[in-house]
Amino acid sequence: NKINFRTNNQILSPVNREKSYKVRYKDDISDSLYKKSKGWHLIDSNKNLQFKIKGPKQIRVISRSYIDENDNGLYGFNIRENGRYMSDYLYQFSKSDKDAHLILNDEKINVTGYNSFFFNVPTGINYYTIHTTSDMDETILLKLQSYIEKK
Repeated sequence: NKINFRTNNQILSPVNREKSYKVRYKDDISDSLYKKSKGWHLIDSNKNLQFKIKGPKQIRVISRSYIDENDNGLYGFNIRENGRYMSDYLYQFSKSDKDAHLILNDEKINVTGYNSFFFNVPTGINYYTIHTTSDMDETILLKLQSYIEKK
């Protein structure tokens, strides 16, 4: 059986937030112009994200964190599906080699390189909540994308 490649067909928006952010980055550090990656949402210890997703679907979660020299070098979050624990995700900071940053209140905030993973959404309407790991106080940027098989 042939395995088809997947392609991104949609950036998902949370049901509990309207504001999204753009991460700016360079394809090559020597480039003079920045590219923009849209659809990023912030979570921290006071803010979570909630998504309503109709399955079956394949979802890619992409994450980055603010770079703070005082942090322990880790950031983490967990996901619940329909109120039930699904998984914890813990990543080490890795400085972006593409000068990735966010402009917030006219201030440049450096962010880590990205990490990502996929998960499958079962048939029907499903609700997902993503929040930071309870023992960490960091700001995380998340982006969810829906994927389909390439034909």
